[in-house]
Amino acid sequence: MKFMGHFMDSPIFRLLFCTLAAVLTASPFSDIAAEPGTEPIVIIGHKTLPVDNLSKTDLKLIFKGERTLWPENQPILFVLQNGGELHETFVKQYLRKTPVQYSRYWKKLVFSGRGFPPTTLKTEADVITFVEKTPGAVGYVSRLAKLAGVKRIRILEDE
Repeated sequence: MKFMGHFMDSPIFRLLFCTLAAVLTASPFSDIAAEPGTEPIVIIGHKTLPVDNLSKTDLKLIFKGERTLWPENQPILFVLQNGGELHETFVKQYLRKTPVQYSRYWKKLVFSGRGFPPTTLKTEADVITFVEKTPGAVGYVSRLAKLAGVKRIRILEDE
């Protein structure tokens, strides 16, 4: 038992333990989410959108297809990323669903004739390009994405 006590106090053990802990908790968003006051996801919109802020409820209504017009009656076109950790984080954080639940929600709307499937794109660059070139468009990217030609939309807490 003395050997284990000395080993656990050694710098080698601490290094191995810290390395293992880092590997087991690694996530592309772990360093982003750890910073206080920052969100791992940025909501972006076409530069001509008539809004600079959205409430969490507004965002949820948009991405559920329940709100379809901006205040000046311009159609809302939202875009999703095609799976991945960022999509999962967005759906859980803002829509309060799992990706599977969200997919089922849209399948039910589409097959009942009450909706059209949302536009999904493979990469953040694709989302930024779509939003930049499509009036009325809104989407989401990681906080680390290089934003050009789009508007950053601030998400406000519901009152």
